Amino acid sequence: MDFLLRWLLPTKATPCKVPSEGAVFQLTLDADRIDPFGMALVDNVETLGLKFEGKRLKGRITKSFQLLCFGDVKNTDDAEMRASAQGKKLARGEWREAFLSKFPYPDGPDCPYHIAFGSVEAKWVSEKYGNIFPILYHGFRRHRGEDREWIPNFSCATDIRSYTLWLVEDK
Repeated sequence: MDFLLRWLLPTKATPCKVPSEGAVFQLTLDADRIDPFGMALVDNVETLGLKFEGKRLKGRITKSFQLLCFGDVKNTDDAEMRASAQGKKLARGEWREAFLSKFPYPDGPDCPYHIAFGSVEAKWVSEKYGNIFPILYHGFRRHRGEDREWIPNFSCATDIRSYTLWLVEDK
């Protein structure tokens, strides 16, 4: 599982410019290497009573995406409705791993602070928190010897801020 290696080995990837809000970009996901439950384990999510609901993705997939802000959202259903109103669809949470692969580091102070990844067609459900979804926080971890990095985690809608960007499929 390649996504486990991001915590075990320090990365020396050259930062790519994270796309600005609304810009179209492509990501490629090797879905056979992504375990949705494993993503939660790596991110230290409380897995007691955690379920992944939805069909697992298969194969190598390339799609076009955008980062969009929907303001304050109540939950992923609300975010999905706002995306749909713009003719878009929220990207599934597994796409976070493809985003991290292409954009391994935030690229400066203008880089978005939160990027959310989640859709209603495939979701993680926690007994304690309800629906949760993968997110990236723009952060700093000195113990890895890096000045800045994304901090992957899972979140619920109460943690979403008005400035959070969501990864959406560009139809």
